[in-house]
Amino acid sequence: LFTVVSNVIVTFCFLIQYALYFIPFLDKYNLYSIEMSVKSEECSDSDSEWVKDLELAVAADCDFNTVRLLAENRPLSDKLRSSAWQCQCDLTHYTWLKRVSHKPDPFIGHEELFNLLEQHEIRSACIKISEMFGNSESDRLALVSNLESVITLYCKNQNVCFTNDNGWTDILQLLTTLRLSKSELYRVFFTVTTKYIPKDCSTNGKVFDLFRLLLLYHEPELSAFLDSVKISPEDYSKKWFNSLFTSSCKLNVALKILDVYLQQADPFQVFFMALIILINSKNQILLMKGKSKSYIAESIAALPYQLQVDDIEDFYQIMQYYCNRTPQSFRRDFHGPLFGSNFTEVIQPAFLPTLCLPISAQELLPLVVGYRNQGIQLAVIDTRPSNQFSSGHISGAYHLDTSQLLTDPSQFEDLAADMERKIESVFPDAHWCFFSSGLEEDDSICYMCISYFLKRGKRYICMASGGYQVLHHLLKDHLVSYLESHDSKQCFICKKNNSAATTTTTAAAAASSIPSAYIEEMSVVSKLDNFENAASSYSASVLKRLKNALKKSANENEKRNAHVKASDRYGQPYRGKTSVFSIVEGDSSEEESDDEFGERVSEKEIVVLEEVLNNSDVLNYFECQQVEKDGKHFETYLVVKEDALLVLRVSVCKKGEAYIMAKHPLDSIHKITSGRMFPELLTFTFFCENDASQNGPYIVERYIVPKSGDCAKSVKQAILNNCTEIQKLFLGLFDIGSIFFTLVRHFYWFQVVYVW
Repeated sequence: LFTVVSNVIVTFCFLIQYALYFIPFLDKYNLYSIEMSVKSEECSDSDSEWVKDLELAVAADCDFNTVRLLAENRPLSDKLRSSAWQCQCDLTHYTWLKRVSHKPDPFIGHEELFNLLEQHEIRSACIKISEMFGNSESDRLALVSNLESVITLYCKNQNVCFTNDNGWTDILQLLTTLRLSKSELYRVFFTVTTKYIPKDCSTNGKVFDLFRLLLLYHEPELSAFLDSVKISPEDYSKKWFNSLFTSSCKLNVALKILDVYLQQADPFQVFFMALIILINSKNQILLMKGKSKSYIAESIAALPYQLQVDDIEDFYQIMQYYCNRTPQSFRRDFHGPLFGSNFTEVIQPAFLPTLCLPISAQELLPLVVGYRNQGIQLAVIDTRPSNQFSSGHISGAYHLDTSQLLTDPSQFEDLAADMERKIESVFPDAHWCFFSSGLEEDDSICYMCISYFLKRGKRYICMASGGYQVLHHLLKDHLVSYLESHDSKQCFICKKNNSAATTTTTAAAAASSIPSAYIEEMSVVSKLDNFENAASSYSASVLKRLKNALKKSANENEKRNAHVKASDRYGQPYRGKTSVFSIVEGDSSEEESDDEFGERVSEKEIVVLEEVLNNSDVLNYFECQQVEKDGKHFETYLVVKEDALLVLRVSVCKKGEAYIMAKHPLDSIHKITSGRMFPELLTFTFFCENDASQNGPYIVERYIVPKSGDCAKSVKQAILNNCTEIQKLFLGLFDIGSIFFTLVRHFYWFQVVYVW
């Protein structure tokens, strides 16, 4: 009887333990997975749906825009890539190949004579590529012949010479995996090298000067360190730019990078990809202090090899975040010199000042009319003399008396510190734009002032090209309306305008700085009328997704191009990246802007931020940036309460107030993940079983949280504290059962010995 009772008790303990492990609602709370973890390759139902839709679209011979709208900047699977990239080789469809579309076979009419001076080097490089593929001897010979023909014809047509370090072979090695014909391979190679590879990547190339300016803008400390050890960007990033990172990453990673790269069709992405690689490894690089120059350069050059397939989505998310936090006028200024159609065009030195990032005066127009961009909070630092500032300036500009920089440096330091405190009290993360008169003598003083702040590690510093002269010309018909305290009798430009020669010179200078983005783009709305006929072979789900994507793209283009109309340029306010949400930026009042849930921000409850953060039921809060898939970001607070996770978006126009964008119950949190390469990017996945408006069973939101580890731990602890009484009972039984089972197990062996 004693033995039977003992075995019954042991069996009961086993049942309790297994029951507690497999209780369904405990799995819903996912108590053992709410931790920092590397993202897995699992694909949810909503993720697999777009893959199926894209497969149908590709099978129906869709065009490039369809692939881009359905894929939404996501890497493609190996199975889908083959079909999708083959479709992209249909040169009559794809806009990113539009320069070579409707052209005959490029090899027709050209004798395939391999008679270049560097022909031996070309053939040797092609043989090396063929040896990387395990094909038969005949296949390797055919591949070598095709590759050599492509490179030879390209050199002859473009009047350039082949070198082993120009990155062509790395790109051809990647394109070879697509199994293209010789003519298709040439056309794709031609487009990639002329549209996406920056020119002048030779020694001391100006492309590296531009990259250094971008690095100095975002990370002056890291830039200063590299300058101190005499390492220039060309020492470590030449292969990055020459080959679009294909030679610096594993093959599967490089393929997925180009999946998204070609979808976005943005040639400047390579600059931000390189920027993110450095910023993410900043601490690692700074720890190399004292090492040799060659060691540091080689270590930095090898950083992209750390990228894994799981990092690609986060990589592009962070890249778009930094892209949106960078003034965009440099794209318009440098696109022609770096990516223009004339391959031998020389970049003029005037395009590339070496002190800080230049921006055009047009990018200051939002401030002139009273609109502040959510992405970049520009603070104008006017360094002109006091008499010029008082005769006309941008509303809200901060005047800094630079005359004391030479006469009384200590007094200048006090003025600079006081101005910095004022700016940070209004815009803690403001981007400083230094604004001079545009005259050479004033610009030299402005450069000294910029250098003063850069030496102190101040981030986000730029300078308005042309200064007040260009802005004055742009607003010549609206000076009184848009310039504060403008006095035509005291304004030095108004006085000079009496001279026709001066007026002509000023107008020419202003006209040269007007960006090409002011030319309106074709509206996407017009495509909707003929959409169904063009896509009649697609399934209903594909049509629905494409329509929604086109409408969203149309709305964004209308908002983005609202300021470029000549009739409206001065009469109306200037209007200025997986998250499943999209926000269309509106006017400065925030009353017309949409949030990521498709609702009006004005419909959200507005609260006093300090009062919410100081509530007794608030366990912790974290300042962060909510990031969308396109890189748009919003200053946000994640507030961890006893029963919910509160998302507060800081109001741009109403200081000290915030909108309650979401209130997620703690039991709706499915998991929290962070990328291995980008630990500050937290991805929250929430259950939305009762929300019919969502496409899938989950809601995904992403936040850049400086204290990401503390945030995840705080949320996990709140979930554990929020367990109901019955859950606590079962958890208690689990602990008691474990202890009791251990005791009974030992007692079981004792009674076995006793019976024996």
